[in-house]
This record gives sequence, structure tokens and C-alpha cells, in this order.
Amino acid sequence: MNNIKFSDGGQPVYLDDLALLQDNLVLTTRLLLQVIAPGSDGALLEPFSIADKDWADESQATVRATFCENYICYGGMIVYVEEATFVTNMKDDMPYIAVFKTESDARTFADGQARNCRTTYEARYVRDITGAVAYYDIESRPTVLQLLSDRLKSLTT
Repeated sequence: MNNIKFSDGGQPVYLDDLALLQDNLVLTTRLLLQVIAPGSDGALLEPFSIADKDWADESQATVRATFCENYICYGGMIVYVEEATFVTNMKDDMPYIAVFKTESDARTFADGQARNCRTTYEARYVRDITGAVAYYDIESRPTVLQLLSDRLKSLTT
């Protein structure tokens, strides 16, 4: 890991310094996930679960299901997935977990150009994956712990 050496008496700060501070965390997380759980992109921190379900329409065999909050690994980041409720037949119309990238916080720079200064990654349960940078089938998602267990088994055989 690279470090910035700080000194008293004023410190000139460059874009590379700020990028280093930001990238160190993501790179560390990415490397840690690669070592303990190879193939962790799309892995959940907790097993997929449904908090509550009740009949939405018995004649169509659909239920109103509340999908629990979770966290998903994406590109070396761990992204929060908010709880959501869907009406589903629990077979062929299950939602996906989709990761969306948003750029915001436009600021005007000295050259007169306005540029976004913030990138946010958000994961949600969705049926429409339009605009997603990645999406995952929720029922087949391994957990980081499952991947770690598989990794340890492969090392001991």
C-alpha cells in the first residue's frame, strides 16, 4: 500500500494524493476479497432471504414478498442493497440485484467547465435492469463465506 507522507508547516495537495487515499481502500478490499473469496464479484455478505411473504393473489399463485437488505460485492466494493417488496410467483419472475452508477455534485471549475465530482454506486432489487452497470440473479448468489469455505477446502486437498 502506498502512503502520503505528511509534514507540519503546510502541505501541498495534488489530485494524485486524493486519488491515492480513495483508491487505497478499494484496492485493499478488492485484494482481500480475491485472496479469501476468489470470484466474489456478485457475492452476498449474507445468504439471500425473504423477510415476509403473504398471498397477493391466490388465483394467480402470486405472493407479496419482502426481500431482505443485504450487501453485494462489486468491483472490489461492498455495496448496500436496500430491502424491497415485490409481487412474484417465486419462480420465473424473481427480481435481480442490480448495481447502478450515478455521477452527481456538479461543480464549476476554473476553466469554466462544470464537472460531476461524486460517483455513487447503489444496489437495488429490480426487475428492469436498464442502466445497470451489473446485475445478478438473486437465487444463485453465493455468499462470501461460502466462497471462503470453498477456497479453504481447495487449499487443503
